Amino acid sequence: MSRELWQAVLLRTVADAVLGVSQESNRDTRIRICEEARRYLTSPSRDLSEVCALADMDMNAVIEKMRNQIAQAPTPKELADNPGRSIATFTKAAAKPKQKRIPFPDRQFTFDGITRTAADWCARTGIALQTAQWRINQSWAPERAFTLTAEDARAEHRASARRSFNMNSAEISARIKEGLRRSAAMNGAPHKRGTEPTLYQYDGEARSLAEWSEITGIGKNTIYKRITVQGMTFAQAIETPVGKGQKTA
Repeated sequence: MSRELWQAVLLRTVADAVLGVSQESNRDTRIRICEEARRYLTSPSRDLSEVCALADMDMNAVIEKMRNQIAQAPTPKELADNPGRSIATFTKAAAKPKQKRIPFPDRQFTFDGITRTAADWCARTGIALQTAQWRINQSWAPERAFTLTAEDARAEHRASARRSFNMNSAEISARIKEGLRRSAAMNGAPHKRGTEPTLYQYDGEARSLAEWSEITGIGKNTIYKRITVQGMTFAQAIETPVGKGQKTA
């Protein structure tokens, strides 16, 4: 036999020792062959010495290397229970290092080419740290989160609420001329032709203002004023009870 053939014989034994035996159907036989291969490759013997010599390999180097590989390999029983699988199957993936959570005040934000911590930005702009954190969590851009004053934010909210409150002012004016009070005219105003009524989200449900008014017993006009004039959120507008003696429109 040539050197290459003896090397192939030796490599077959190495595979049985490290990867297990897949050709045998009997589990006990797979375990026995694996254990025998491990003993053969990790203990000096005349037979191993002859095979290594014919394969042009050093027996002591083979034994040392195999002892290291077998020490890291699955047990014969594990290999027997998973015939045909590679050794990678039994190798546990290295745990990903947990990223250290940086407290919000220490997190760094950059805008206008300047990088500072959240605490530093808030100290410079006067925005409350809790407010800035809420804004960042709501996906605000850092520049707006750390510079927009509460007054400007309320003004933006009121303007947005007015835009979203889709009413037909022409029809309201016409109803007032017909003798209806302004509140009654506004409550009965339909949405613009060709558009869908604005839906307001609350507690997982999306309904029109008229529907929320009917559910809560708070007039549409009252809800509208709370949002656009008083700057309430929609949840506050429908959760806040009407004051004693106050009429709902």
